[in-house]
Amino acid sequence: MKNAALIPCRGLGDGIIFTIAANYLKSEGFRVTIFHDALLGLQPWLPDFSIQPEDAFHEEFARILYQNENAPRAKKFRALPSVEILYHNHECKKHPPLRSKDVLIGTKGPIAASLAKALGVPCKSGLSPPKNLTYKKHPKRIAIHPTSADSSRNWPREKFECLAKRLQEKGFDPQFVMSAKERWSEEVPLFSSLTETAQFLFESGGFIGNDSGLGHLASALGLPTVTLSNRRNHISLWRPSFCENRVVVPSALFPKGYREKQWKKLIKVKNVCNTISELL
Repeated sequence: MKNAALIPCRGLGDGIIFTIAANYLKSEGFRVTIFHDALLGLQPWLPDFSIQPEDAFHEEFARILYQNENAPRAKKFRALPSVEILYHNHECKKHPPLRSKDVLIGTKGPIAASLAKALGVPCKSGLSPPKNLTYKKHPKRIAIHPTSADSSRNWPREKFECLAKRLQEKGFDPQFVMSAKERWSEEVPLFSSLTETAQFLFESGGFIGNDSGLGHLASALGLPTVTLSNRRNHISLWRPSFCENRVVVPSALFPKGYREKQWKKLIKVKNVCNTISELL
């Protein structure tokens, strides 16, 4: 069996989405290694693939798939003779000439579905839950992820806390999910690893969060998700889409510039609460 390498962009969301490409390589008969630091903590959930740190990459693979990005390392990967570049969109002024072996994913619709269509495989992640877990064991539990790598994407803490109270009143069990560094209270569950977080999500009933990688993880594990964002076009492309997803953005009745700057104020707790209630 020949070996193939997959190199997604560094974000957790990108890594999870591009396990679709790992599935594609596997279907082509390759043994697949994914070079991605954020996915290292999910190795138990990706038994069909080897997950290695980015800096462990070497060129001795029969096929190399690379997700194009605007980052300093892009020049190195684009220059590899055997690389096949996966472009979201291709711009002649910014990118090398598009070759027949490169893949143009496109920017219409959710990126996961577009990638799957471009590669001719089902829109299914490579994640496989351990057998000792029970899917949606706690159907009323709603995981809420109130943070992200970019604070400008975060809906205010006080609104998330108000949302949790409203959900409790409706009979749900809202639970905040954050990293150890982000926890704002000892009442927030403490997870020692991404694997533990995945276990918690898999046995929950739904997910609410900002535009972040954890939403893609929840979606890949089969959870209905609600995503909060300030830009409809952006989030329509990058929203979690392995399972049913609803996007909550400010009303289009407001001017574009105003709603993008004031989105945290314009998105109401009641709307988010009603949206997740409809999904569940």
